This record gives sequence, C-alpha cells and structure tokens, in this order.
Amino acid sequence: MMLIIINHKYTYECDFPVEVGDKVKLPKGDKWWIGKVTDLESNYTGSVKKVLCFADEEPPVSKLKIHGYRSLDDPWEPSMKE
Repeated sequence: MMLIIINHKYTYECDFPVEVGDKVKLPKGDKWWIGKVTDLESNYTGSVKKVLCFADEEPPVSKLKIHGYRSLDDPWEPSMKE
C-alpha cells in the first residue's frame, strides 16, 4: 500500500502499482471520478480513500460506497419540498 497524490493536491491510498501520469478512478459518494497520478509519495497523515482502479477498467462494485443518503461529496441539490 502506498499514498499517492492525484492532480497535484489530493492524497489517496493505492493497493496496486501505479506510475506518475496514470489515470485512475477515484471514489466520490456512490460514484467515481477520474484523476491523474502526479506523485508517488505523500506525507499526508489524515484519513484517505482508496483508488478504485485504472481509468480504463470498471471499478469493483464492492469498493463503491452504496448508500441511500446524500454524501458530503455529492453536489448540492435544492429540495423539492415546499
């Protein structure tokens, strides 16, 4: 396991070998987004999420967080209630 930097600012944990320049799928709520590996070492000490897979692969469903509520990562949407 290693801590890598994505897009020069986000730290993620990665369980498989990657190289600088690789594009990977990253978790965002119950979906994912694509980022580029920009560094193979990070000194970040907080909690991190794990890289799902390379960008040209399908992320394993077991790694996606499936839930029925809105995550802090999800975009804000106005309520339809009046």
